[in-house]
Amino acid sequence: MGTCDIRKVESLSQNYKSCRDQTQGVAEVSLKRKRAARQATRNGVEANRPKQSSLGLFSTVMTVEIFLNYSMAVTKAKKSEVLNELNEKFAKAKAIYFAQNKGLPVKKITDLRKKLYKDGVEMMVAKKTLIRLSAKNNNLPEIPDSMMEGAVSASFSYLDVVAPARLLYQFSKTNENLQLLGAIVDGKLMSKAEVNQLATLPSREVLLAKLVGSMKSPISGLHGVLSGVMRKFVYSLKAVHDKKASA
Repeated sequence: MGTCDIRKVESLSQNYKSCRDQTQGVAEVSLKRKRAARQATRNGVEANRPKQSSLGLFSTVMTVEIFLNYSMAVTKAKKSEVLNELNEKFAKAKAIYFAQNKGLPVKKITDLRKKLYKDGVEMMVAKKTLIRLSAKNNNLPEIPDSMMEGAVSASFSYLDVVAPARLLYQFSKTNENLQLLGAIVDGKLMSKAEVNQLATLPSREVLLAKLVGSMKSPISGLHGVLSGVMRKFVYSLKAVHDKKASA
């Protein structure tokens, strides 16, 4: 191989190395750029993730706390409202009857409320703790556990103390889901048995009718006696008159 050929081979070899180096350099630069981009993306995501997570957790905690505070405020306000209403009813009522409701349908309860309301009786369902507290606030006897079984309703009577006992008793006879538990009448406790006895007493109208009938009987007898005496007296006068006329 001549000198000229050797120079050509060396030139081609150098050109090849140069192209190879350039190609590798471009590839390395591209790879570095890709790695840098990936790292930057990772750094950006990881840098932002704690901030977003902390902010989301803080927001969630604040939302739950606000909800709980609001719920507690509403519950307290509602309890206070119910207690005030109970206090007013206990203060005005002449008699309060307690009954247990064992899943009575809404329609049945509505019908019972209407019947009670016609006789001036108000029915109210409330928590037993509030009912007991209201009785205490009005200086009434402590309500025993036997009168606070299950879901309890209180019926307040402002006029006739017997009317609600009779209505609740009659209603319980056809609706087993309602049971009379007892009452406070004129500031005194009445057991379930005593309430049932009170409920079976004749109504006020029946008692008045009997009273009037008993008063009317002696008067009718007296009228009959007096009428007989007057009749005999008239007959006697007529006989004397007829005797004198014949003489």
